[in-house]
Amino acid sequence: MKKLAEYLQLSREERTAHVDLSTACVLDGVKGGARQKAGRKALLTLLGVEDDVADWRTEKVCCAHLCGHHSKNGWCTNPLHLYVGTVWENAHDTPEVVRKERSRKASEATHREKDENGKSVNGVKAAERLHREKNEEGKSVTAVKAGEAATREKNEEGKSVNAVKNGKKGGKKGAKTTNSLLWVSLHDGFVGNVGNVAYHNEVVGAEREYRVQLAKDEVESYSPLFESFEYTTFRSSGAAVKRTGRRVPEPAVEELRER
Repeated sequence: MKKLAEYLQLSREERTAHVDLSTACVLDGVKGGARQKAGRKALLTLLGVEDDVADWRTEKVCCAHLCGHHSKNGWCTNPLHLYVGTVWENAHDTPEVVRKERSRKASEATHREKDENGKSVNGVKAAERLHREKNEEGKSVTAVKAGEAATREKNEEGKSVNAVKNGKKGGKKGAKTTNSLLWVSLHDGFVGNVGNVAYHNEVVGAEREYRVQLAKDEVESYSPLFESFEYTTFRSSGAAVKRTGRRVPEPAVEELRER
């Protein structure tokens, strides 16, 4: 059998060659650490790679999910939906819709218990701990320190430098950050982040890697060309959902293909 360190010398394309997302998810009630072990064992048995837990920790790799399907009864342990990947690959391969769903469920679990005012018990306790220490004016020491740190540097007019900068940037900062990471599917021009485009390509039957990242200056030139269109994606339960997204028109996609 191959050693894990030896197997990791393969490219990502070679490590995902066995993947077949047309097969059904296996949700067998396995939970917690047991699901990780079950998925890893099934995957490594399929690949013929030796399972050494110490190697997994040393190499900083994980059993990366490509389907993202999970339920209250367990997580998918179908080896055809898994591959040996780095932590970075696992994070960036997860479609945004799956990441948001996981985040929402985690938030719901944390704030499930409510007090008589309808507020999260855990949220109230966390706020109380954070603002327990008060100054002579009865204000939270933590909040006062945070405010002072944020407004410490002043300009010649006596205004907070941070406040002025934030005011000038407005809502552009978030948009620039998002737009600078835009990818385009070379199959049909679908626009999104790296995970979304890879997932979209799989759904429509194209290669995950059949995509290109737009540079910052390209985003500015291609943005006016973006057009709205309907596409199909899937919930973590496997149900199909119609969504509206953005895409680059075919002439522009052809241009990108010829790079």
